[in-house]
Amino acid sequence: MAPQVRVNVIAHATEDEARIVRSLAEGLCIRPDSLDTRRSEGHYGNTITTISASLRKREARDVLKRLRETLPGADLDHIRETLPSRMGDSTLYVRLDKQEMVAGRVRLSDSGAVRIRITAPSYDGHPEDVHARLLGLD
Repeated sequence: MAPQVRVNVIAHATEDEARIVRSLAEGLCIRPDSLDTRRSEGHYGNTITTISASLRKREARDVLKRLRETLPGADLDHIRETLPSRMGDSTLYVRLDKQEMVAGRVRLSDSGAVRIRITAPSYDGHPEDVHARLLGLD
């Protein structure tokens, strides 16, 4: 299993970009030099920053390990219960609460601004099982 993890966060002009980057490093074990930052202009001229990372191999495994270790049991149970609806082909979609992460806590959120896509090959045709193993849900 060689997972790939893609993380995307949108930082608005009113948010402290450095705190968001620090929270990704501390909360998800993503090295700041692995992050790609792109700025654009919003409808009203405000700056919108997209922070993303595309991780493979060890870096991806480190993020998955951190998710297993830091997500509360209730959140892991919720992922387990909703796993089929979170899947698209061989990709698992998870959203985390950005404000909680900046505060030092990793929590699920239905509308969370930290979007995570976990892709792992499924050679047996059961991608849910692969992702359950990756997150320790089995």
